[in-house]
Amino acid sequence: MPIDTSAHAGFHENMQRLDEEIAAHPKNAELYFKRGENYRNHSKWDLAEADYEQALAHTNAFPEVALAQGRMAFTRRLFKESDIYTASFLKAEAGDWRGLLLRARSHAAQERFDAGIEDFEASIAANERPAPGHFLELARTRVSKGDVDAALDGLEAARKQIGHVPTLYLEGLNIAENAEMPERALAILDELETHIQTNPAWLVQRGKLLVSVEKNAQAEQAFRDAKDKISKLPARRRNVLAQKLLMKEIDERLTALEQSKSPLNTP
Repeated sequence: MPIDTSAHAGFHENMQRLDEEIAAHPKNAELYFKRGENYRNHSKWDLAEADYEQALAHTNAFPEVALAQGRMAFTRRLFKESDIYTASFLKAEAGDWRGLLLRARSHAAQERFDAGIEDFEASIAANERPAPGHFLELARTRVSKGDVDAALDGLEAARKQIGHVPTLYLEGLNIAENAEMPERALAILDELETHIQTNPAWLVQRGKLLVSVEKNAQAEQAFRDAKDKISKLPARRRNVLAQKLLMKEIDERLTALEQSKSPLNTP
């Protein structure tokens, strides 16, 4: 049975199996490495390092250990130490997307944004199935550099590459809103709602964006559509706190729009 070293696996069950296997095969480097990964996933740094050293003691070539040590150092925010381990891994496994990704994260954490962007891009290109989160990290690094347009363009390209993942839209929406680019944010919402069923929160967001560009009639319709969607939800979903708060916000927004129509508010 393969041993799952993920943080979600039963830690004690895995450790018991590994302890038994190591007792039976005390010179098996891979078993020490797996146990070290289990320790690392549970923030038991010293025990993890001891097992990594044991793994290295029983083999002359085990670059995965350097990658694991680099990840552990990065988690502990020991960036210079992480960079040394990552360089060692990439020397043995040139172009491996995992090493490039770790190095990119370290660059970004140390505000070396250009180098980080370059490595994020290289990691994504080398990975047959890049995760949506990798594109998000690249976009955030571009924003940190001050290149909002590149961040938004990159997320748009990511959606074309890996599909209509909601987080890729929502990240772009957040970036556009923070950069006070309402038209770009509305375009992202348009695209999102073309591929994924609209939910009330997105309609409220659309309404707020439309108000910001003085399209009050369209904003009012968006708020009313959101209210209608909430009213049609099953009671068990409609009565949760989040929906009640959203409905309260919608009513306040609609009231504000009605008041703006009053002659008293006309210049």
